[in-house]
Amino acid sequence: MKIYKSDLGRSMMEVLLYLSLIIVMTVASTKMYTDYNEKIKRTRASDQLETISSKVSQIYYGRTFGNQPVSLNNKLTENDVVLIDPWGKKVDVVSDTETMYHISMELNKSNCVYLVMNSDSKVREPVINNMQEGNGPLTDCKDSNTVFFYYNVR
Repeated sequence: MKIYKSDLGRSMMEVLLYLSLIIVMTVASTKMYTDYNEKIKRTRASDQLETISSKVSQIYYGRTFGNQPVSLNNKLTENDVVLIDPWGKKVDVVSDTETMYHISMELNKSNCVYLVMNSDSKVREPVINNMQEGNGPLTDCKDSNTVFFYYNVR
């Protein structure tokens, strides 16, 4: 019986090719997973902004906040509103004037821009590192740290 070289096993080149394919597939799938996970968190944060906004409008329908800035966190948590963002950081809701309040979140610049541009808050022409008034809230996206979304009571 004649033994062929191909029957003796895999060559080093074939093993390296298989390993490189496995590595490329692993890296690509990890990148896709992290992008997908970040997209889910951004969508949840956008939904959370809308939930907080509608709940504040419900609670204070036809009323004003008063002249002094007051935290609305206790009132919202009493009404089963979650004040922890999808990244695990605290969300604060504070009244600014009699009819205006703001929601503050710790976001990086890309998440802030995403929330401003893709939320139902009707922000018109959001700009980075600048304040711009739209139909809904005003927003200031800086490089990082706390971002304020300003709303009027509807």
